[in-house]
Amino acid sequence: MPRHHAESSASGIAYTFTFEDFLAARRALAWNGVLGHHTYWIRYVIFAVIMVACWWVPVTHDLKRYALSNSHIVLLTFAAVIALMIFAWALDLLFTRLAFGRLAIAGADVTLTFEADGVHYKMPSYFGVLTWAGIHRVMSMPGYLLLFISKSEAVVLPRRAFPSDGAFGETLRFVRTKTGAEAVS
Repeated sequence: MPRHHAESSASGIAYTFTFEDFLAARRALAWNGVLGHHTYWIRYVIFAVIMVACWWVPVTHDLKRYALSNSHIVLLTFAAVIALMIFAWALDLLFTRLAFGRLAIAGADVTLTFEADGVHYKMPSYFGVLTWAGIHRVMSMPGYLLLFISKSEAVVLPRRAFPSDGAFGETLRFVRTKTGAEAVS
């Protein structure tokens, strides 16, 4: 009987680590925090609200001199919160792009094979084995499977590296079986 793709000792994937992979991993790591999926946007809201609160007190008095009603001031404040959230998001994206460029794995060809003892990885400058016991959490996201090796580190398995959706799903089941970790969607 033929062995399944994910159970084959020769099974594995190869891909180039892109900025999109980095963003997916970064988003998943943020979701791995205390507030879950909301963590990614809460930081922008907090930043915008603090900035507007600092702006509100001195500027509100000046705006009333221009005969602006309270509803106009509220609309201006809401617009300021939205604008600051977008600014914070754009600044975060810029710094993320700069950080990606400094990574050793940025744009590198990555090869992962799934063996009995763990996930074997190979990159131009690194190689090694992540044992199954070292994988603490498995997260499935649209287009990605992430294997968490700590709260702040994850191995990225992009869907595009697998030959089919079936192989992607079987690899998820295989990893869950080997690690005992629950898949978090």
